[in-house]
Amino acid sequence: MKGVLEHQKMWSLVVAIALAVLITVFAAFNSFGETSNDDLNDEERVEMEILERAYADVQEEPIIVVAEEIQKIKIFDAQNKLVAETALAKGDVIEEESLKVLLNKADLLVKSGSIAIYRIAE
Repeated sequence: MKGVLEHQKMWSLVVAIALAVLITVFAAFNSFGETSNDDLNDEERVEMEILERAYADVQEEPIIVVAEEIQKIKIFDAQNKLVAETALAKGDVIEEESLKVLLNKADLLVKSGSIAIYRIAE
């Protein structure tokens, strides 16, 4: 009797596995290929066309923004009055002699991001 129960369990297991494999195979065949828009109503079809056009418009023009790093330098005197101010692009140097002299006299207070603030202590 025990052998019959084991035999039935084995056949049940084989049938269950075969059924699972069969369902998986049919599901895989149904999921491949192009989906058709035949089952969509007119409103859904219009929405789909709008989305496709919007996606195509976005894909045509890649947006690449190259920001040039500009460093701003501000120099204040001992009374906290702005004495000089300049902006330098990356790789530029200060060419104005009076600004170079002020910058050499000044102490760096704060450098945050692209702004450097100097103060001349007299």
